[in-house]
Amino acid sequence: MKMVDDPSESANVVFLRGNILDFKGDAIICPCCTELTFIDRSELLKSISNIAGDDLLKELCAIGYCNIGNVVITKGYNLQVKNIIHVPYIDRSETEVITFTELHEAIRNAFDLAVLYGLKKIAIVPFPLKPDETPVKNNSKKWLSWIGYQKRNIELSSKESVDIITGLFNGYKNQIEELTVYVNEDL
Repeated sequence: MKMVDDPSESANVVFLRGNILDFKGDAIICPCCTELTFIDRSELLKSISNIAGDDLLKELCAIGYCNIGNVVITKGYNLQVKNIIHVPYIDRSETEVITFTELHEAIRNAFDLAVLYGLKKIAIVPFPLKPDETPVKNNSKKWLSWIGYQKRNIELSSKESVDIITGLFNGYKNQIEELTVYVNEDL
């Protein structure tokens, strides 16, 4: 994984540490809740909502809900991007979480939507796939089924999440100019 300070220095996939809200491009891909207006799940969603403003909330209220595995696109409003691609990975009650297969499908759907809308420069953060990276706390039973296995507690690390994202992006390199992946210090 090559870390760069200036995204213009590399082609196709760029890995950056920092805040995805500083991204200047066509769209950001944002993990979210199935109830699209439920933003209390993460600091990223709160920050997006604060910057984008009430118009984003109105658009999300009009859409309302999106199933896990599917994606929704909205305007970027006051962000430095044209669009936000919302990718639900958990429901509000925390009883349903994305499976390994649905994660692959959702990321492909996000890339397909980017291609459909002619978005050439997009950014993404790793999906929160470990208990210490999500608001779900002290409930190991939920994590036993996290990626679709009922008897084994299998978790994906941030690095594995990034590997899935970049692996799936390989099929879109001719249609999307650049994918910027915002990573944490652990990668």
